[in-house]
Amino acid sequence: MSSAIHQASPKTTLNWRWGILGVVKLEIQRSLTTARILAWLAMAIFPVLIVSLTAWQMSQFQTNLPEEDATFAFSMMLYVLLPQVVTPLGLLLWATPVVSSELEGQTWIYAVTRANGRRAVLLGKYIVAILWSSSTAIASAAIAVPITGMPNALQAWMVISCLIILSAFAYAALFVLIGTLFQRRAMITAFVYMIGVEAFMSLVPATINQLTVSYRLRSILVHAMDLKVSLVSQRQQWFIDETPVWQSVGYLGLYTLILLGISLWRVQASQYSWQSEL
Repeated sequence: MSSAIHQASPKTTLNWRWGILGVVKLEIQRSLTTARILAWLAMAIFPVLIVSLTAWQMSQFQTNLPEEDATFAFSMMLYVLLPQVVTPLGLLLWATPVVSSELEGQTWIYAVTRANGRRAVLLGKYIVAILWSSSTAIASAAIAVPITGMPNALQAWMVISCLIILSAFAYAALFVLIGTLFQRRAMITAFVYMIGVEAFMSLVPATINQLTVSYRLRSILVHAMDLKVSLVSQRQQWFIDETPVWQSVGYLGLYTLILLGISLWRVQASQYSWQSEL
C-alpha cells in the first residue's frame, strides 16, 4: 500500500504543476482584451510623462543641478513611480481579487473539486500578476530612464528593473494573502495597507520601518546606485539599511516565501461563501 502511495505522489505533483500552467495560460488569454491592453499602456505611459515633464521643466528654468544631485533626484523619482506606484497598482488589480474574482465568476467550484485546485489557482494568478505588473513597469523604465539624461542610464535601468521584479514578487505575495483573508473589500484593505504602512511607516524614523518592503527596496537602490544619502540626512539609518544588498534581497525573499506559504495554507483550509450567500 505504501508503494502505491509512493507511486501516486509524483503523478499528483505533476498534475498540480500542469494545473498551475493551465491557470497561467487561461489568465493570459483573459488579459488580452482591449480594455486591459489599454490599461497596460496607460500605466506604462504615466511615469514617462512625469519624468518627461520634470526633465523639461529643469531645462526650461535652467536648473543646473550637480550631476550627483540630479542622479539622486531622478533615481528616487524612478524608484517611487515604478517599484512603489506602478508595480503595486498593477498587482492591486490582478493579485488581490485572487479569490473574490473566482467566486463572483462562479468558477471557484472547479478549483474546489480538484486535488490542489485551490493552490493551483492561487499560484497561477500570482505568476500572471507578477508578469503583468512587472512587464508594465520595466517597459516604462526603458523609456523613462534615458529621458533623465543620467550618465549611468544603463545601470539605472538595470537596478530599477531588478527593484521592480523584487517589488512584484513581495507585494504580490502580500496582496494574495490579503485576498485570501478578506473575501470582501480586499482591494480596499490592500490599498489602505500600502498607504498607511508602505508609504508612511517606511519613512518613520523607528525600528518598525525596517520591516517594510519599501525600506528594503530603497536600501538596495541607494547601495546599487551608490547614491549619496547625506543629501537627505546625516543619520541615514531611518532612510536606508547599511547592510549589504544581498541581505536586503534575502529579507525580501524570506518575506515573500512566508506570506505565500500562509496564503497557500489559508486558501486550502478556508471555506469561502458563494456569491449567492453574500
